[in-house]
Amino acid sequence: MRFLIPLAVALSAAVGDVYTMPPAESGMIDGRPAMLVWPATLLENGHHGPLLSPDHCEVHLSLFDDLETDTRYPCGTWFIPKTDRYWVWLEQRDTVSAIQVQLLWTGIGSVGARGIYSMVPAGYVSTSVPVRDDRAARFINLRPQYRAFQRSARGSLAATRMRIPAGRIAGGIFDRKSGDAIALFRPFELQALQSVSAVPISQTGAAVFVVMKSPQVPRKRVDLALLVDGRSIPPDDIVDAGIRTYAFWYSVNANKAKMQVINDVVTYDGPDLVLRSGAVTTLRAEMKIKANP
Repeated sequence: MRFLIPLAVALSAAVGDVYTMPPAESGMIDGRPAMLVWPATLLENGHHGPLLSPDHCEVHLSLFDDLETDTRYPCGTWFIPKTDRYWVWLEQRDTVSAIQVQLLWTGIGSVGARGIYSMVPAGYVSTSVPVRDDRAARFINLRPQYRAFQRSARGSLAATRMRIPAGRIAGGIFDRKSGDAIALFRPFELQALQSVSAVPISQTGAAVFVVMKSPQVPRKRVDLALLVDGRSIPPDDIVDAGIRTYAFWYSVNANKAKMQVINDVVTYDGPDLVLRSGAVTTLRAEMKIKANP
């Protein structure tokens, strides 16, 4: 078993209102290592604080390449997921974990794996737009501290409210097979406990959605821009989540553009983007390290 992003780990069942985690050695089921995850408060320094009660708390494991398929387990209880690669987060009442964590579960090991997730206030997102089941409604939190937290639901469930950390939210309707954006939602500020049903933007030009994967090297913030007829157009919304940078342009009046990566360490030199008025162009690409950074 390997965590792609380390989880904070505590030492050792509840005593009154003070909660501690069981020892990792107890996390074996029928000779196989299990997983246990616990909610906690969030301190001002970004680290987790005291553990919270695991009551009414669920662990969500969403397949890494299929965000709409997730399995749920109770917090504070050992469980064994299937071998796969997941996004992992917690939901509890009107809160949600501050980040989603990448997990590669191999089922190999001699002790259990324990994780602590800090909880933050949640809002609720959905869309009332009719969506087919081969498509999905996807929402992205654009606050950097939440590492581009995403929620996604296949068409038949898109009208069902989903928790996401409060903050600025962007997203749209996506093809589940290709991952391409079909329409972009009008972005909005989501407050704690608020429910928002997102609607697509009425486009007057071309829209662009970009996901740029970055090499795991020390670097400062990545900024993106579209180069159109010699002009550099910054995105309307962007978040650098470390491993990936997400950016949105909601209306570009052009039929082609070149993607610019603004950073001292990484760059991108792919082909021009073809733009169409009234449609969304999706770019999923990888940045590379500059030859002479």
